[in-house]
Amino acid sequence: MGEGAKEIQGREESAVAIMNNLFTPSTFSKKREHPEYHETVRTSDWLKGEIHNGRNIIHVQRPFPGLEFTHFPAEGASGKEGFFAKRMGVRSGIHDFLFWWIGPNTGFIEMKEEGKQPKKHQLEFDLRIAAMGFKFRAVCYTTEQVRDTLIEWGNEYRPCHIPPRKATFNDKMAAMAELYRND
Repeated sequence: MGEGAKEIQGREESAVAIMNNLFTPSTFSKKREHPEYHETVRTSDWLKGEIHNGRNIIHVQRPFPGLEFTHFPAEGASGKEGFFAKRMGVRSGIHDFLFWWIGPNTGFIEMKEEGKQPKKHQLEFDLRIAAMGFKFRAVCYTTEQVRDTLIEWGNEYRPCHIPPRKATFNDKMAAMAELYRND
């Protein structure tokens, strides 16, 4: 087999591998893929010192030993779930993460998909907490930006591995396009 034929066969094998991962039954479900969700989970796992490998969870050192946090799951629940969430006090606009650390200090981080901006109600919430004197507030797009923000806010950091980003549908499509791009 000639060099050109081997290259074409290699590209075809790569395309098949991408297609097998790309077009699964879940790809066609009504729910869209949400990169913000995946980045928020990645950040949360890293802050907890957890590495998820299939069904197994490996506990490693936490990157910020004196830091506690929670995530507010207010991602637009609807129907009965939304009704009960509102009755229980869930409000729109609350930032995704709330942090506490020695001081006492409190910080708020809103996670956003790259290229997206905070919505009006999120900006209004940020203005309200700023008026109350909370100075540690930020919008972050990646786990690395969360790390840098928490360090900038004065938290003690123990360097540790940040897990790789999960490949999104758009990442897979870009890889496919790159594979067949005419040079």
